[in-house]
Amino acid sequence: MSLLNKYRPQKFKEVKGQDEIVTALVQSIKKGKLHNAYLFAGKYGTGKTTLARLVARAINCSNFKNDLCGECQASSFNNLDVIELDAASQRGIDNIRELAKNSSLIPFNSKYKVYIIDEAHQLTSQASNAFLKTLEEPSSRTKFIFCTTEPWKMLSTIRSRCLPFYLKTIRFTDIKDRLSTIVENEGIDLSDDRILFRIAENSNNTLRDAINLLEICLGKLTTNRLTLKDIESSLNLISEKDIYNLLNLLMNNKVSKFFEELNKVVSSGKRYEDILQTLKYQVKEILFVKRGFIKNINKYKLAQIKKLEYSNTQLFKLLGLLIKMEEKITGFTNPKDLSEYIFLKFMQK
Repeated sequence: MSLLNKYRPQKFKEVKGQDEIVTALVQSIKKGKLHNAYLFAGKYGTGKTTLARLVARAINCSNFKNDLCGECQASSFNNLDVIELDAASQRGIDNIRELAKNSSLIPFNSKYKVYIIDEAHQLTSQASNAFLKTLEEPSSRTKFIFCTTEPWKMLSTIRSRCLPFYLKTIRFTDIKDRLSTIVENEGIDLSDDRILFRIAENSNNTLRDAINLLEICLGKLTTNRLTLKDIESSLNLISEKDIYNLLNLLMNNKVSKFFEELNKVVSSGKRYEDILQTLKYQVKEILFVKRGFIKNINKYKLAQIKKLEYSNTQLFKLLGLLIKMEEKITGFTNPKDLSEYIFLKFMQK
């Protein structure tokens, strides 16, 4: 079993980064104030489908207090009254007509029959219109939960009949905490506290990507000890030492030495696109710290950044060039030439 499935939250208390939404859902379920249809919207990997499954189980849980009891049939994932529909592949009007027909039937052995429609924005226009009648006159024992990354693509009349919850991107600290739990349960020894921060920072603020990256790293281990070098090698990351070195040489106009070090990094298997992106990310972090915004920056980087004495003018100039270059370099036939041009332009006197 993959780590993603093994450590998918089984209870609301295990959900990370969505505290306000979890609290609102738990309170409404405790009070029995249920809506006919829910909408969970947000970036991929933030927990939309996980929350939908938890809600589907919770409203049928026979002993729900502040969380699922974990003992009744409804608390398990093997519930015939929870039906999942992938709108990416089952998006046509015939699929929805069948759903509408079955939704009027009483549940097998639960209080409510719950339909989870994933990737809801991919329903066809005809299918969406066919769904309206069901939402307008729902069975008292049927609930619908829509999950989508693009709610604006859904029919407005469907959205208006749902209780919406917009999931936020997950903070690095929350991702790091979840990874820490997984590593501990897997019996993995970490050689450096920075390891999980490094994985979190490359996860696009999603737990899904973070856990997948961790699994890649663990899959290549020959012992139960994970080092910073292991993850940089497994994920082909540019080391912080190399990035700070390149940045320092850039900011101090050390042209010859900069290109010498840049070639070493490229020769180690790093792409120019990745070097540019990592440099951009690092410059942004430095500017955030200089402006007092340190909430989402780990303590190790914070200590390192506070030692730097680069001017804001130079940092903004470099950031602007890196952003422009990032837009152009994708699909560029020779990223080396474009990269070298931009670096030379920045270091010109």
